[in-house]
Amino acid sequence: MKKLLLLAALLAMPSMVFAQGFVTFQNYTSPFDTRIQTNDLAGHIGNITGTAQWAVGLYLAPAGTADPLSASWQLVQVSTNRSGGFSGLFTAFNPLQLPNGYAVGSTYATMVRGWALAAGNDANAFGNSSWKGQSAIGSIVPAAATGPFPDVFGNAAGQVAGFQIAVVPEPSSIALGLLGLGAVALIRRRK
Repeated sequence: MKKLLLLAALLAMPSMVFAQGFVTFQNYTSPFDTRIQTNDLAGHIGNITGTAQWAVGLYLAPAGTADPLSASWQLVQVSTNRSGGFSGLFTAFNPLQLPNGYAVGSTYATMVRGWALAAGNDANAFGNSSWKGQSAIGSIVPAAATGPFPDVFGNAAGQVAGFQIAVVPEPSSIALGLLGLGAVALIRRRK
């Protein structure tokens, strides 16, 4: 009987070690300083609004990844924002089951990126959008399906806070601006 129990335990162990983890990916609950904001064309800073105009993506990377531009980041979930009195907030998945490879009990770096949904809802959309922003890098340890599930957003250690989605100027706009500043400097120098 002891041998049978030992065999059963040994067979169950690999499934526990490689079991997919779960996290809570939403900022719909408090603290509300995790709201996502934007600066609109008039320069107003406020919470994102408008149903399904903004996408919010959860990215994970190996623990210790500190470079937001690293190729290690993998988009694991995209959600869209709510509107009305829920501006700046989105509901996604509680719990969110992570893809294969993100095991229960292991630590992963986390980052949340936001962009205009008009650019798409895949991993390339962030780079293709002129409206984009990202959170600071945090960390998370996924839980088993029985919970409790760790929150991506919040103020505790490892959690990420809200961030701002802003217009990223086109390179040609930057070049024209620099050319104009150079012309002004040249004219002032001649006088």
